[in-house]
Amino acid sequence: MRSTMLSRAPDRTDASKKAICLAALSCVTLASCALDKGQPWGELSVLLEVGPLIDEGRLRDGLWLTSRDYLLDLDIAELEVASVALVASGESSAFDPSDPPEGYSNCHNGHCHHASGRIVDYGNIANELALAGALAPALIIGGGVVNPEAGASVLVETNLCSTAEPCVIDTPMRLETLIVTTARLSVSGRVFDRRTGERARLPEDGVPFSVSIPESRVAGPIDISFGPQEDLQVGLRARLDVPSTLFDDVDWGSSDLPVLGGLLATRLGRDGRVSVELTGR
Repeated sequence: MRSTMLSRAPDRTDASKKAICLAALSCVTLASCALDKGQPWGELSVLLEVGPLIDEGRLRDGLWLTSRDYLLDLDIAELEVASVALVASGESSAFDPSDPPEGYSNCHNGHCHHASGRIVDYGNIANELALAGALAPALIIGGGVVNPEAGASVLVETNLCSTAEPCVIDTPMRLETLIVTTARLSVSGRVFDRRTGERARLPEDGVPFSVSIPESRVAGPIDISFGPQEDLQVGLRARLDVPSTLFDDVDWGSSDLPVLGGLLATRLGRDGRVSVELTGR
């Protein structure tokens, strides 16, 4: 499958660039592109990529192997990224171990105890709060549409906070969480059964499938500060990895495909991964 990238917006004058940034961030109070209030605290550029759709360990002759012994031959995969949100710390929004959210208690030594018995570190709790909307994002960047490939990463053209048009930060802040919201992931192709004979669950030549996974959010920790004695220009390269376990719970011989999308969205949000690298500019 060949990657598809949105075309880059044409060059604009400084005035029009400022207008575009202000329009896109009009609901944001912590970060903006206005330059008429004095010198900014810094500039941020963001590059987003989607990792290979199939992990090398799950590839069998170019097909996606699941834990239930099915093989997926993908014809088309299209991922629409709705937005990239960066959440800042602060007294009004940061996770407070002395006052943990519902379901958590006994917070100490960098972790809390959950009612389910899980032991969860502070960073993951902050990510959960961000995903639930409990923490207000400091900066929201638009996304784009790409065709993920089996064995290579593809770039998502966001047009805002790019190297050519960085977003200006005019308030000191520390960014702690990055959230990638996917509007949909559409996958179609043909699925085959590795099991044969009496154990086979599908016809020998497989069956076609088409699945659309609705909105899902994947979060990851970051640590970027803007303020006194901090870098003025910061580049951030984020990568979203679709989990290789995405289809592991699917029994293609009996699954109800119309309701499958919601289940896969839960899996994508739970097992998907966002990693971040600071690149400079």
